[in-house]
Amino acid sequence: MNDVTLDGIIEWMKVQVENKNPIAASTWLDAAAKLNLLLLDLDDLLVDAEMEVNKLTHEFLLVPGATVASSKTAVRSSDAYGKLLKLKAKKERVTEFIRLAKKRTELQAWDV
Repeated sequence: MNDVTLDGIIEWMKVQVENKNPIAASTWLDAAAKLNLLLLDLDDLLVDAEMEVNKLTHEFLLVPGATVASSKTAVRSSDAYGKLLKLKAKKERVTEFIRLAKKRTELQAWDV
């Protein structure tokens, strides 16, 4: 059995669009509903990533002679910060997909 994931849904929809396959309004709405539920897991990952970045900032500030500016620079060049930015961007993409899917469903309903 295949797990339903944010990435899996987005990738499937992307392939359909790239191949110019028609997507029914019900499929758009179903994908949006699933993505909305799966955002809960993404929110948890975002919280964990934010906490990791905050801990890293604190660690840098504990170094003798460190300033807030130098700490922020060090954190922004870390993998933890990159992970946080990627998760935030993913959430924005998923949220926008949900909005567009709902609008697409509304527009398709008017075409009937």
